[in-house]
Amino acid sequence: MCTQIIDDYRIISTKQLVRAIREVNSCSERFCFILGSGASVSSGIPAGSELERRWMEEMEHEPGFEEVRLIADKLKSGNHLEYNFHEIEEAWKKYRDSGNPISKQP
Repeated sequence: MCTQIIDDYRIISTKQLVRAIREVNSCSERFCFILGSGASVSSGIPAGSELERRWMEEMEHEPGFEEVRLIADKLKSGNHLEYNFHEIEEAWKKYRDSGNPISKQP
C-alpha cells in the first residue's frame, strides 16, 4: 500500500506533488485535483491559476523540469497522462518570459 503523502494541506509544494505522482505511479493508485470556480478564494484558498503559477515556478527550480519531464513522459507512454509535458513546459516559458498573468479559463 502506498504511503500517505498529502494530508489535509490546502496547498502542496512541488516536491509533494512530484513525490505524490511518483508514488501513485509506482503502486497503480490514482488521484485528482479538485479546484473550485473561485468561490474558495474568499476563504483563503488560492485560485487555480495562482496554484498553477506557484507549482510551475517551484517545478522549474526544484526538482527541476528534467525530473518532472521524465515522470511525465513515463505517465504519457502508459496512457496515464493526456498532455505532453513538453508543451506545458514551453507554454510556461512563454508565459514567464511575457510577464503577463496566467489567464483565467472561462
